[in-house]
Amino acid sequence: MNLTSKAGLQAGISDKELADHVWQAIMDCDSIGQKWGGSPPGPPEGVMRWRNSYWWGWNESTVPHESTLGSTVPVCIVYGDQDRTANTPEELGPVLHFSVPKLYKAIPKAEKLMFRVEGWDHNPVWERKAAKTLQHMSWKWLKDKKVYDVESGSWFMDADGVLTQVD
Repeated sequence: MNLTSKAGLQAGISDKELADHVWQAIMDCDSIGQKWGGSPPGPPEGVMRWRNSYWWGWNESTVPHESTLGSTVPVCIVYGDQDRTANTPEELGPVLHFSVPKLYKAIPKAEKLMFRVEGWDHNPVWERKAAKTLQHMSWKWLKDKKVYDVESGSWFMDADGVLTQVD
């Protein structure tokens, strides 16, 4: 099990009012976690609990073993340039190091698209503007197999939505 404090969650959400609402919704759903933790002395402020992740499936070592990704299964990856969860330092070694660009490059077939988005972290679904953009991008990919009239390649999207090809 993993744990995050209220301060830890709020540090990753730029809209502080939204962060408070997200924290309260999480606490409302977890009667055990809400009774734990808290940095100041006094009543607990709760902790956010979530399951452990298993390092299997999609990684740069396993992706090339099957020829389905990027062909039978088209792939669209969207990640934030501030994401330090899905992009960890190489010094962590082969078990804990992860790189979204390396994952993308390891997909063997051509039907793949990747966007690195300026200003986004690991939790764009919690950010109002980012969530709306991510939802739009996902919808366009699932519906049309293209996003912003782009069908493949690696792209950087700046804060104004301007795309620049990265390859």
